[in-house]
Amino acid sequence: MWEICQKVTQGGLFIVHSLIVALGPNFEQHISVIGPYLVTAIENHQDENAARFACGLVSDLANYLEKNMSSYIDTFMTSINNVL
Repeated sequence: MWEICQKVTQGGLFIVHSLIVALGPNFEQHISVIGPYLVTAIENHQDENAARFACGLVSDLANYLEKNMSSYIDTFMTSINNVL
């Protein structure tokens, strides 16, 4: 669905978390930009903390977007399942 990004830092994920909380449901318009970074972080086997944090961000997104998350959940869950 999205291009793969090379690296995601935990600091960058903290910024994304702040944006998700601040924008709430309005964050949906930014998923096309942020989504590839979350997928990259989830699939990063070398930085376990960033991967866990990214999984938490997907949970935060689901809480804020509710039913609108259904458009994006397949991509995120595929990444999570690949790690398991």
